[in-house]
Amino acid sequence: MNRQCARTSFLAILLLTAATAFALGQKTTEATDKSIDTLVGDHTKFHNFMTTVQKDVATHNAADMATLLRYPFKSTIKGKEVSLKIPTDFIENYDNIITPTVAEVIKNQRYEDLFVNYQGVMFGNGELWIAAICRDKSCGQSDLRIITIQSPDNLGKKKKRWPL
Repeated sequence: MNRQCARTSFLAILLLTAATAFALGQKTTEATDKSIDTLVGDHTKFHNFMTTVQKDVATHNAADMATLLRYPFKSTIKGKEVSLKIPTDFIENYDNIITPTVAEVIKNQRYEDLFVNYQGVMFGNGELWIAAICRDKSCGQSDLRIITIQSPDNLGKKKKRWPL
């Protein structure tokens, strides 16, 4: 019984500490580093990649930004889902994908406030996702790529189910 009480007390303290830190907004660079290292890869690479994305968006550098995406890249442009096959496709559609609203989310994203899970790193409410993409089946090496960019207008909408 004492072991059960000790375990319950430990979990309660742990949850209370986490809840207090969350309520106070005490996210730290170190906590984000640890989350990235644990779940998706080297935090230094992700931090540098994030900085590059933000710089490219701030300078409206569509050509450099196009090199950061995983292709084919699916996007919704003017309400229609499209598949961009090569960087030139992205460059031609940059302003329809990186809308002013999306650009603001990207430019204002703080590293400490990134959402991190096993799938990658998320900006804002899902406007942009970065993931490590394996170079081969063994996944001994990977490259960081943008896998999603979406307008807040498209967030939360259910995808159409196409007839089989």
